[in-house]
Amino acid sequence: MDDVHSLLKHQLTSIFGDNFRIPKEWQKFVIAVNNVYREFDTDRQMLEYSLELNSKQLRESEGRLAHALDAAELGIWSLDTKTGKIWRSLRHDHIFGYRVLLPEWSYQIFLDHVLPEDRKGVDEEFGQALTTRREWNFDCRIRRTNGDVRWIWMQGKPRLSDQGEVVQMVGLVKDITERKLAEEEVNVLSKNESKMLIQKIRQVNNMAKVRETLRMNPQVTGGMEMILGSCLKDLEVDVGAIFRVDREKNTAKLQACKSKLESIKIADSYPLDSDYAELEPVSSGRKVSKAITQNVHSILGTGNIHSFPIRSGKTVYGILAFGSEKGLEIAEVDLAILELYAETTSPIFEAQRLSVTPVKESKRLTRKFELEVGELYLVKNDVDKAFRIFADNVLSGSAGLCITRQYPIKVRKRYGLEKTTIIWLTQEQSQEKTIHSIQDIAILISNFLGKAKHAVVMLDGVEYLITNYGFDSFVRFLQQMNNRVAQNEAILIAPVYEKALEERYIKLVERETTPLTIGELPNF
Repeated sequence: MDDVHSLLKHQLTSIFGDNFRIPKEWQKFVIAVNNVYREFDTDRQMLEYSLELNSKQLRESEGRLAHALDAAELGIWSLDTKTGKIWRSLRHDHIFGYRVLLPEWSYQIFLDHVLPEDRKGVDEEFGQALTTRREWNFDCRIRRTNGDVRWIWMQGKPRLSDQGEVVQMVGLVKDITERKLAEEEVNVLSKNESKMLIQKIRQVNNMAKVRETLRMNPQVTGGMEMILGSCLKDLEVDVGAIFRVDREKNTAKLQACKSKLESIKIADSYPLDSDYAELEPVSSGRKVSKAITQNVHSILGTGNIHSFPIRSGKTVYGILAFGSEKGLEIAEVDLAILELYAETTSPIFEAQRLSVTPVKESKRLTRKFELEVGELYLVKNDVDKAFRIFADNVLSGSAGLCITRQYPIKVRKRYGLEKTTIIWLTQEQSQEKTIHSIQDIAILISNFLGKAKHAVVMLDGVEYLITNYGFDSFVRFLQQMNNRVAQNEAILIAPVYEKALEERYIKLVERETTPLTIGELPNF
């Protein structure tokens, strides 16, 4: 929707975020509110302008104001409190049902048009405005000359003499019947929509919780079950399934499935070149939402299916598919939430890609130095010492993972590591396993620690990560790794050169780690 009022935009942003999309079923409600805000702005501007004019200027400026007044459907008036006579524009008299200006107009003529039920309140408001010398502002119902009942809005402001007496009241009048009808419709809609809005906010909050949980710990099997369970609980779907795209074998492999229906049966895999509706996003890269007829083949076999691509960049790695047995169309806002769940599933697929199997070295040596598990150790100014501590643990029976800026073959040869997984921290393409993203490193380490008890991780490249991703991101990464290491009773060793970082950075890193200062270690 274009030209959203600033106040309404703020309200919508607080609910849906910066890049909000207004669901189709809410558009009538939102447009009605937007129009009320816009009309109020226009009316206020015209009143402020009219208050700058005296009675004579009002008459002289009628021609110049005519276009603006007609565009805003506003009548303008000026009351002389001493004579009781009122000058007004033609639009003013039109609002009360007169085709031409009456010869005269008075406050009493006005009151005669106000419905009896509203008359007393209007008169009291006017009297108080004169007595207290404040603005007069109200809505009321009038009866036109043809008998039609209309709503009007009237606003005026007193002008004072040098002695402080009210000598003139200048203001505006407008027929607001359509606005009132819209407000009534908004009130009816709001009673119904407020419940739905609260429900949708709760659903979005649930999705955000799932997203944050998986961001911190992208567990594969449990994460998929969590996503499907949350969708089936909150949204109008009966069955959900996640498929992984295997382009080498040209298949979509079932990864997880949840259903409220006992009749649903899904195979382990499906050919990518088959005509199942759920697989269309693999080739199109776009979501698919359609009713299942006799001419449409479906994996889920429900009345409606909604299928979303799970992608990394432009590449589709999987499918998140849902179905409804009743065949009811799903609301656009629900489709948007499901699409967010598809985005949430992407890190889980990344976690699968970044998974390594813990292995132990065949060669077994007696451990020369015992480290306390559940700690993240910082080794200052001696990368070789950090590697020897790591090798001491690995060669004495612990499963190890090494992420390093050094070339893996050199590391294996120097420290006698034959089976331990060593991953090169670089952006270069290589036959060796490589990694670059700090988020990928977090996923890789989390997965590894979840598979191996009392494992040890070597992270060589602190300076590289800070340079490429910023210190704030690195500290958050350290905090996350601290939690993982503690939860899995593991050890993480990170060497750092103090001179490469500012002193305040070193102090912050030390707060998240345990500095390790030891003597000489044996060679390997």
